[in-house]
Amino acid sequence: AVEIKAAVEGGAPHGSFGIVDVTLTTTREGFIEGTPPTLLPAVFQMAQGDVRVIEAEGFIGIVQLDSIQPADTDSPDATAIRSGLAAQIEQAIAQDAFQLFSTALTAEAGITINDAAINAVHAQVQ
Repeated sequence: AVEIKAAVEGGAPHGSFGIVDVTLTTTREGFIEGTPPTLLPAVFQMAQGDVRVIEAEGFIGIVQLDSIQPADTDSPDATAIRSGLAAQIEQAIAQDAFQLFSTALTAEAGITINDAAINAVHAQVQ
C-alpha cells in the first residue's frame, strides 16, 4: 500500500493498481459501503489532493481527496442542526444567568451553606 501511495503521489493512475471506487460526495456523517468506520474521519482530516493509506481489520485502501465542497447551509438538516444548537445555547445562557443571579442574591443576603451538615443529614436519611 505504501508503494502504491508513492506511485499515485508521483502521478500514476489509480486504475493501474486494481479496483477503483469513486465516491462523488459524502458528508461527515455519511457512510461508504465496504469501508471501515475510520475511513471518513480520516478523509475529513485530509487536505485537498492528499493521498493516504487507510488500514483497518480486513481493509487496506489508498484514498485520494480530490475536492472539498462547502457545506449546504440551506438544507433542512443544516436548519435543524442550527435550530437545535440555538436552543441549547439559549438554555445554557439562561442557566448561567440564573446561577449568577442566585449566587449574587445569596451573597448579598449573607446566606451560607454548611455542606458537611447537609451531607451528614443525607447520610442519616439514606
